[in-house]
Amino acid sequence: MDNGGILTDDWTTVDPNKLTYLKPIQFAFNDRTGTSVATFTVTLSAASDQTVTVHYTTSGGSAIAGSDFVGAAGTVTFLPGETSKTVAVTVLGDSAAENTETFTVVLSGPANATVTDATGVGTIVDHTMV
Repeated sequence: MDNGGILTDDWTTVDPNKLTYLKPIQFAFNDRTGTSVATFTVTLSAASDQTVTVHYTTSGGSAIAGSDFVGAAGTVTFLPGETSKTVAVTVLGDSAAENTETFTVVLSGPANATVTDATGVGTIVDHTMV
C-alpha cells in the first residue's frame, strides 16, 4: 500500500518529493520611503532525482499590492539534488503611519511533488507609529 512515503509509527521515512513552505516573515521599517525584500523559503523535504516545479503568486491580506508590496508571480524550479529555493517579494515603504499589515505567497500547481503547506504569510510592521 502506498501511504505517501511515511510508514506507520516511523517518521524517519519521508517522501523526497514533498514541498514544504517556511513562513516566519516579518518586516520593520525605519526608512518609511525605502523598499525592502521579503524572502520566502520553499523547501523540499529531501532531495529529489527529478526536476520539481511549483508556481507561486502573491495575494494581499490587509496589505495592498502596488501600495504596500509589489505583486509577484512565477515558478520555482528545483533541479535534481536541490532542496531549497527562495521567492522574493518587494515591500514598499511609504510616509503614512499604518497598522501592521499582512500579505501572502501561495504555492500551486506542483510538478513531481505535493505541497504540504501552500501559504506563507508576510507581516509588515511600521515601527515609526506612535
